[in-house]
Amino acid sequence: MINITGYIWYDDVVDKLAWKHDLTTDEVEEIFQNKPRIHDQNRNFRMIEHSSLSIKNLLADFPVVVQFPIAWGDMDALGHINNTVYFRYFESARVDYLTKINFLDPEANGGISAILASTQCDFRKALMYPDTVSIGARVIEISGDRFVMEYRLVSHHWQKIAAEGKGVVVSFNYRGRRKAELPEAVRKNIQTLENHPA
Repeated sequence: MINITGYIWYDDVVDKLAWKHDLTTDEVEEIFQNKPRIHDQNRNFRMIEHSSLSIKNLLADFPVVVQFPIAWGDMDALGHINNTVYFRYFESARVDYLTKINFLDPEANGGISAILASTQCDFRKALMYPDTVSIGARVIEISGDRFVMEYRLVSHHWQKIAAEGKGVVVSFNYRGRRKAELPEAVRKNIQTLENHPA
């Protein structure tokens, strides 16, 4: 076997092999060092079970969670998911949340619906294909004509938070083209959803 442990790219090779063959980095290093480990036949099942619990725990405080597989086409020339894609993931979680509180269709509230005033993202970990991500959304602040949403994006492969963000959503009268007070029914729907997640 070629001895690659002395090269600078050793860690990169270990990470890639671990990813491709569903192993831990310790297991890959043991293979390089000719120290095979005896595996439990139920290992894969335990890993999947642990994986589900970890993701559930990371998103336990978010009443709305959506899940998407990462698409190959979402990667950029640098080999990871382009930063703009994270905002699309946030948008999908936001739209699902707005649907659940009946604030997506203006006609449902006399011409009043949501409009995004600002959004931001803190990137914590680069994402790559293949992977699946779960994105949680919740409301952390409500005022007269707006509310603040918080997002959390979790990588299923890494079992870690890959990004967190916030968005300010303003109540907007699409007929009058101006800001409007947040409808009381929508405010109650938010409180209900936050207190009693589906």
